Amino acid sequence: MSTTNSYKTFLALGMLLTGTLNTIFTKFQDKICVENCSDPDPRNHKEFNQPVWQTLNMFIGEILCMVVFYAIQLYTSYKNNRDGYNEIAQPSRPEPRDIEVMSQHSDNLIGLGEEGSALAIEKRELTGLATFYMWFPAAFDIIGTTLLNVGLIYTTASVYQMLRGVVVSMDFVIFDYAWRINCCADFSKSFVGVVIVLLAQIFGAFQFIVEEKVLTDYSVQPLRGVGLEGIFGAVTVTALIPILHYKFGVSDPGGFFDAGTAIDQILNNASVLRLCFYIMLSIAFFNWFGLSVTKTMSATSRTTIDACR
Repeated sequence: MSTTNSYKTFLALGMLLTGTLNTIFTKFQDKICVENCSDPDPRNHKEFNQPVWQTLNMFIGEILCMVVFYAIQLYTSYKNNRDGYNEIAQPSRPEPRDIEVMSQHSDNLIGLGEEGSALAIEKRELTGLATFYMWFPAAFDIIGTTLLNVGLIYTTASVYQMLRGVVVSMDFVIFDYAWRINCCADFSKSFVGVVIVLLAQIFGAFQFIVEEKVLTDYSVQPLRGVGLEGIFGAVTVTALIPILHYKFGVSDPGGFFDAGTAIDQILNNASVLRLCFYIMLSIAFFNWFGLSVTKTMSATSRTTIDACR
């Protein structure tokens, strides 16, 4: 197996592992009791159901990629200065996907020579105002991830992972309906969870498509790309939280948009807070693997790998 194929395999396996861990951590967090936990009747227990704050937590995790990116840049600069090494700018090396595209359209490059070929595959750096292009996939990510977090509340982690196979999803709904005592309520919740998760896939698909478009037109390292999405996403969600709180949360205490209750539940429950850090780390690695897959292969490959979870 060539080095390139080995790297692609590493990215795919890493994406599968970290994506699965992220789902498990999030589901565990959903099931943590945060209110009325001493009541002997489990039906009176209130679990941690805060999908908006879980989305914010995800973007904070993505920002960690930007921290690592600049830490590497600073270390490299320090090491070069210490060793008295002046880096000489080298022509950017084409990505494997660029080489494939070049080979497919080689007839159009006849007569251009080496210089023309290099120009044909050279990409612009994602700098200045162009960095705001990463806000578009972040916006789709906000909607898709929040919907997924809501859907995960109403479904099991296994169904959430396999929901792209609709037969499996409907089996869950039917058997859940048949086996539980309060069948009507559980059936409704299960059905709503299935619909929400499926709807979220649409926004996830748009996110992958836009990311691939940006990575096709611009040169951006995956760590920095994930970090930019994290920054734009975190800023957007942070701005939306008070708006959603005063619009919906005030009239629905303890609901999805009640910011005061969410902050209290996160800070005063060690298990919830600890899982926040686990989710940050798993989502940081998952998105780095995912964006690397999009960069080296394609958005279609990323979606296919994601479906294998």
